[in-house]
Amino acid sequence: MESVDPDVKSVVFCNGLRYGGEEEWNFLWGQYLKSEVSTEQVLILGILGCTNTESLAHRYLNLTITEDAGIRTQDIALVAPSVYNNPAGVDFAINYLFSHYSGHCKLVSSE
Repeated sequence: MESVDPDVKSVVFCNGLRYGGEEEWNFLWGQYLKSEVSTEQVLILGILGCTNTESLAHRYLNLTITEDAGIRTQDIALVAPSVYNNPAGVDFAINYLFSHYSGHCKLVSSE
């Protein structure tokens, strides 16, 4: 990730996910988990929602209700917007919420 110019990093990686698949998504998720720099983590969380694969978007959204998934508590709120700001992601997010409504209710009620 260091070889990509920081000024275009989000565009490059978002397009990589948009036109890539599970391998590219897993690569970025791994980069997120390895990173110890919070600004880099926030950048990656904003990019992971760029996928055009509904199952990957659902996996990403599911990480917000999965204990010990690796997403810092203060960053959970970044996940949903990263998915629904993607043109394809709006439908992905709605479908996910219909399927996982009770899981989100439990999360909110436990806080």
